[in-house]
Amino acid sequence: MKALFGGAYNGVRVLITGHSGFKGSWLTYWLERMGAKVAGYGLEPPTDPNHASLLQLDVETVVGDIRDGTALQRLFTTFEPEIVFHLPRRQPSEPPMKSRLRLLKSMFSAP
Repeated sequence: MKALFGGAYNGVRVLITGHSGFKGSWLTYWLERMGAKVAGYGLEPPTDPNHASLLQLDVETVVGDIRDGTALQRLFTTFEPEIVFHLPRRQPSEPPMKSRLRLLKSMFSAP
């Protein structure tokens, strides 16, 4: 599996926001199999069992809200991701672009 995509993800640090959701957990599953070191950031899954727990993902998990820019910046500083996939749960009270901009701000503010 580590040779998929020419081994592009093998040994790469990947951050996934929304890793505990359906799409994020599948992405996490496949990236792990391709050798990536994955960290996930997001809310607790709303159900138990949930898709992420059923896949038995072995990732560094940080439980937090995507609207918490300080926590995101701390994660960028400590984990130093090389690739970021942004798949957060939609917050009805906030336009999607605001979440994306907050993520970018956290990325570029990390030392």
